[in-house]
Amino acid sequence: MVIVPHSFKNKKSGIWYFKLRVPKEFVPIIGKEFWEGSLKTRDDRDAKEAALKKLLEAYRQRDAALLKLNRDTTLGAMPLQAQRIVADAGGVDGLTKEVTAYAKSAEIIRATVGSLTERMVDFEDGRVTEVARGSQAVLLGTDRLLYIQQGRAMLAPFDAGRRALSGPVTAAPLDDIAVDDVEDVESAFVALSAGGLLVYASGEILRRGEILRISADGRGEPTGLAGTAPQADSEGRRFLTVDNDQVYVTDLKDRSVTRLTFAGRGNYPFWSPDDKFAWFSSSRTGDWQTFSVAIDGQGEPRPLDKGMGEYISTSVGSDGTRMGYQINPTTNRDIFLVTPDGAVEMLLESKANERSPMLSPDGRLFAYVSDEEGSAQVYLRTLPITGRRWQVSTEGGVSPVWRRDGQALYFIYENTIYMAEVRASGGVRIGPPQPVFTHDRLDLDPWGNRSFDSLPDGELIISISEESNVTLRAILNWDPD
Repeated sequence: MVIVPHSFKNKKSGIWYFKLRVPKEFVPIIGKEFWEGSLKTRDDRDAKEAALKKLLEAYRQRDAALLKLNRDTTLGAMPLQAQRIVADAGGVDGLTKEVTAYAKSAEIIRATVGSLTERMVDFEDGRVTEVARGSQAVLLGTDRLLYIQQGRAMLAPFDAGRRALSGPVTAAPLDDIAVDDVEDVESAFVALSAGGLLVYASGEILRRGEILRISADGRGEPTGLAGTAPQADSEGRRFLTVDNDQVYVTDLKDRSVTRLTFAGRGNYPFWSPDDKFAWFSSSRTGDWQTFSVAIDGQGEPRPLDKGMGEYISTSVGSDGTRMGYQINPTTNRDIFLVTPDGAVEMLLESKANERSPMLSPDGRLFAYVSDEEGSAQVYLRTLPITGRRWQVSTEGGVSPVWRRDGQALYFIYENTIYMAEVRASGGVRIGPPQPVFTHDRLDLDPWGNRSFDSLPDGELIISISEESNVTLRAILNWDPD
């Protein structure tokens, strides 16, 4: 299968088209909102070559716009995200987001699947080469590589021509770099400009949060509960939460708290259809899988499935139909459905990251997140699945959550929760997203899984992250020697 980046094929004509959104900061400089146009071919391989050329030209225009936007030449070709954070004077919103650093026609990118392998992608020929085990790589000049491995910054000599390390790996003098670990993928914020300015995040990343209740008019009220990823039962009285990678259940009526997991890592919890079990994902046995544990805390967690490889479940319908996504080294993240009798059906399987599927309350629709057009967006599809999809978010979006009546869909973009009205009778119709609640510490799962929930009374339950002790450090003319 040939993958054509940031492109799509017209179903009627069979001709390939390229489309990539211009970052909004650059629109006034570049003069358009999209890099787009026909690739003038029906052949998949020719389309891939043409798309890579357009992608390189887009990157060239982006670099030129970045330099014009920020006249401090010390920053040079530092990625835009790094520029934003530096300009924000200590903001760490982008800490767990992917930051890339590139040189000429090659780009070192962080792999988000498998064994944490840094890969080099050459946009001239599309070849992908394994470089080193690690993540968050930055190319220093043309002959050295800085990357993260097992929580430490590492340095290695690098031969760009051979696309390989050319000498021994040593520890870099950045012992205090902050490293996150989500889905067993390490993530750090580190960026180096062409002018020699190194910027990185230092300190400890906290894993706790404060839970708020959001009223229909957007007011946030503290609940006195701690944790992240709150998920309400059918009555809205009990909540599943995560605290330091363990799953808990809290009863709002008597304020009792029961710990449900004690080993390994537990994350992404949600309720079984009868509210008697907590279903959650864990890598306790190696690969990420879904487990079930009794809500009273009695008994050991047990796996729900066998032979599905590495996967994460994210939602379940009233009849027991469950959805989630597989983590595939070849096709990234792919959405599956498990029927009440245990049959598994792959619904979406491509090179794009398709994740976080959420079944509607009536089971007729599902929302999900995909980066098939470049940035993460929220989409809708019907069940049984067809070739039709509807885009819900506009600028971007993750963490889709249905309102309990199924007439609206929530999602997060940047620091704001949005809501879009959804009507399915007589054809799917989606209203424009409207902001509901904004907070600069809104808890956001890096992979876009749900980190908040809707309540039966129409309100929301969310978590905000603790004040972080992570700080940004900048070193001028950094020399690792």
